[in-house]
Amino acid sequence: MPTVELERAEGVATIRLNRPERLNAVAPELVEDLITALDAVAADEAVRAVVLTGAGRAFCAGHDLKAPTPSGDSRARLERLQDVTRRLRGLRQPVLAAVHGYAIAPAPSSPSAATWSSPPTTRSSPSPRPAWD
Repeated sequence: MPTVELERAEGVATIRLNRPERLNAVAPELVEDLITALDAVAADEAVRAVVLTGAGRAFCAGHDLKAPTPSGDSRARLERLQDVTRRLRGLRQPVLAAVHGYAIAPAPSSPSAATWSSPPTTRSSPSPRPAWD
């Protein structure tokens, strides 16, 4: 099972973090899969908007603290994680972060890299009201 899923429909690309058993915690494989998905979206002229979300009950629980620590220089791993933020911010399409459950840094370089983010609204929860109401 890939750690990131990419779906395209009607001009919208949905990028879904897909490690629900680990609350979509960040591991090196997820970072690489996410970069691949972002590069594919950037190259697709038919995509007009991007939705970034997580499978299961969390957007992203941060770093996977139960994963073995990779050997080597941690600076290279951090640089690769920053590549995610650079790619998100460099997309020509607006990015919506559909955040639910946990959203802990480096939640694919945090929803703040998205153009706009908000928790999804369900029938059981009222719609958010603007501050001026």
